[in-house]
Amino acid sequence: VTVPEVPPAAPKPAGPVAPPAPSEREFKYLVYGGFLLAAVAGAVNAVFYASAYGPVSHMTGWATKFGITLSLFLFDFWDFITADADESDDVERPFWLPAHSGMAADILLLMFCGSLMVAFVGGSAVSGYIVADGVKFKLGKRYGYVLMIESVLLFFTAMAYRFASKSGVGQLFAAAACGMQNAMTTTYSSAVLRTTHCSGLLTDVGQMIGATFRNPESNYGIHKQRWKLKVLGSLFCGFNIGALFGAIGYNNFGTLFLLLPSFIVGMMGAIYTARRVGIEQYQFDIAVPATDFYNRARQELRVRMSGVPPSPRRMRTQQQVAAQQ
Repeated sequence: VTVPEVPPAAPKPAGPVAPPAPSEREFKYLVYGGFLLAAVAGAVNAVFYASAYGPVSHMTGWATKFGITLSLFLFDFWDFITADADESDDVERPFWLPAHSGMAADILLLMFCGSLMVAFVGGSAVSGYIVADGVKFKLGKRYGYVLMIESVLLFFTAMAYRFASKSGVGQLFAAAACGMQNAMTTTYSSAVLRTTHCSGLLTDVGQMIGATFRNPESNYGIHKQRWKLKVLGSLFCGFNIGALFGAIGYNNFGTLFLLLPSFIVGMMGAIYTARRVGIEQYQFDIAVPATDFYNRARQELRVRMSGVPPSPRRMRTQQQVAAQQ
């Protein structure tokens, strides 16, 4: 009995393998699409900063404000139950507690901060449900539907500040829209993709610089990860350019300027969805020539119409051709 030879195992790499670079098509989507999405988030955030409503594209500041307001409420509550009414104004307050209007205002601010964070998480949850595995970026996923819903939310934001500017509903809509956009995709290869804030982008750039200084030939340095640096640079530049135009737009049009980001995001979603639905059966190949795509669609239409009976006019035409022959 002959024993089959077992092929030798493949040798393991000596060091860490460099993360794969994106294909040319995916790279274009990452750079140009990411630039536009970051510009939209920067514009929306600039409008809310300029209008003194506070940021909506990230929740770090609101989480901090929630903690400060909670400490303020607890301090006032302890002062209320331990001090006399006449002596309550003389109690020395910590320097880090801001001026306020009482416990009722603290409760309202706590509710508003919590509502903003819930809206952001809710938008992220809707995005995660639609995309269904939005951790890694991949062409063909249902990003277009998320963008079109985000466009509707930004439209509602503009209308809310047009007709109910002091209600705070517009901020909730904007936070939900930013949460949806931020949750569309999380990573691509070794790059962390965030289009509504810049903290993660700058962190990745710093890591690349540190790895390069430690070892110029590192697989995680700038020399081996130039594509990643271009993607992160496009996101950072897009956010800042969007903030520039957002501030200018708010000075000229007020919160109605949010209609422009709403239109841009809606068009991006519609175009992406049209491409995805139209050529999904061809592996999302956007490089298919127009004539080739037309011929394929025509051939498929003929196959589908083969079982449909012809119209009376077509039957008469076929009979006349047969009689002439």
